Amino acid sequence: MAMDRKYGYIKLGTMGEDEPVFILRAQDRLMPHVLAHYIELCTEAGSPEHHIEGIRAVAGDVERWQADHMTKTPSSDTMK
Repeated sequence: MAMDRKYGYIKLGTMGEDEPVFILRAQDRLMPHVLAHYIELCTEAGSPEHHIEGIRAVAGDVERWQADHMTKTPSSDTMK
């Protein structure tokens, strides 16, 4: 299981038990901007196109989700 400081332990595929992770949720109104910047960084770094396309797909999913749901600015008051 991986460990996110806000959400706790998360079991995701082959991540190591002590591997820190950072989770962004679709309710976070900043997520599309973060994903757009991450796509730029991955492109500049030479990441494979399938990786970049996967991020673009998630970005589209997030934008569609946000169009139908309330979003919020993230707060740190629930951080552990």
